[in-house]
Amino acid sequence: MTDFPYKEILLLLLGTLSTYLVWRVQYQKDRLKNIENQLSDKKYKMYSELLYIFFDVSMANKTGVEIT
Repeated sequence: MTDFPYKEILLLLLGTLSTYLVWRVQYQKDRLKNIENQLSDKKYKMYSELLYIFFDVSMANKTGVEIT
């Protein structure tokens, strides 16, 4: 009667599972970082437009130019 290689099969399954889990965690980290970068870009554009408006208003007050 031949012995069934339980240890080798278990090692193969655990190795495959751990590889998949490491890949999945890395994929989620990259995805989250990508979303954060997109949000950061949108915030930067919004804040820069807000600052431009603020400086336009303050310069208009100093120069006497009317803002539309």
